[in-house]
Amino acid sequence: CAEGGPRAPLLAGLAEAEHLLMLALLRRQRRSPSAMATLGAALHELQLLHEAGGIVTAFSADRYCAAFDRLLQARLLELRGGAAAAESGRLYVPCRSLVGHLYVQLAQDLQSSGAPALSNPLRGLPQAAQQWVVRQLAEQ
Repeated sequence: CAEGGPRAPLLAGLAEAEHLLMLALLRRQRRSPSAMATLGAALHELQLLHEAGGIVTAFSADRYCAAFDRLLQARLLELRGGAAAAESGRLYVPCRSLVGHLYVQLAQDLQSSGAPALSNPLRGLPQAAQQWVVRQLAEQ
């Protein structure tokens, strides 16, 4: 995924929480393109993943909210609706991934039966999370 543009190298340095949050936002966008992806919707997706036993650590909204802030600072996400929306609270403000296309490529690589891309950071996620990502693509 080296051809992913200037933001692609940033993905390798993200923690599990950031990857899972980005994938939850992508999942939300792909399942319902007319619905806006929000932090609140992503938190719901992640809570379901944790409850299903996909992630060993306990669900922590604070952990994912901090990840959301880091993704905004790294300019991998952007809030829609301007400064007024950002000041009103981030939970239900529509947001957009600036690297969603890269996550689609990485998720497709997880499905691939060929040699894995050495630079795919999603391969470092727990197996259950990888399966969740692959199922997300299959639902499309």
